[in-house]
Amino acid sequence: MSSCLVFLLACSSLGSDDEAISKEFTSTFVPSELWIENSRELILRLNAQIDQSTFYAELPANDLRIEVILNETNEVSKVNIPLTSSLSRTLYFDYGRLSFSETKLDGEIHLISAYADSRVYAHALPDGATPSPSQIKSAELNNDIIYSIISLSERFSLEEKNATHDVRITEKDVSILESVALEKDFTAVMNVKRGEKIDISLFCAEPHVYFTISPSIGSDMEYKLWKGSAKFTGDLKIRVFTAEVINNGSFKLDVKRL
Repeated sequence: MSSCLVFLLACSSLGSDDEAISKEFTSTFVPSELWIENSRELILRLNAQIDQSTFYAELPANDLRIEVILNETNEVSKVNIPLTSSLSRTLYFDYGRLSFSETKLDGEIHLISAYADSRVYAHALPDGATPSPSQIKSAELNNDIIYSIISLSERFSLEEKNATHDVRITEKDVSILESVALEKDFTAVMNVKRGEKIDISLFCAEPHVYFTISPSIGSDMEYKLWKGSAKFTGDLKIRVFTAEVINNGSFKLDVKRL
């Protein structure tokens, strides 16, 4: 790793509590060859990881809907931010210190940037060349937006680490085989989008095994089958439980996003 990167990693702390994030959005150029290969390697490594959790958050003041992706240890690995209909940016979080980002225009990589403490330290084109001021301006993120994204990402990461659910559903169509007892419920959590159609079915040989949905959608009823649309964007919890002592608490839970 280059000396420039080592210096940034040693001295920078992305969104840390012990150092206030500057309100001035700055861009300092360094020779792209000092870090461009490192950034490519990091991005390829992170893209190869299996995403375990995906969350969505709204920034109403900026009309942005951002996607927060956690890795297998429930740490933020990357955040996708739409800038315009054709321009989007993915921030890659590297151990909470330095992050790289890809800016894509119509699916093609437009710019690669290095961030630390919400400030841009370097820019480069995919071939390592120095971008023009107009290219940087077209992909620029407001510092307040970056600060909000960091704060939201940290909150999602902390909430997921402290969560007590048994399973997080990330697939569009999944069948879960599990057990349930009178003293132990089963919970599954899935991230839904407002208006998304959902179909949930519970199959169990015992008659008194049910599931509930929270936040409730329409009512607080106990279900065997439920189909409807999400009324919000965020986490939906499915709780499977039994209302009496049973001998065989095994069940199958089918969840589909239509």
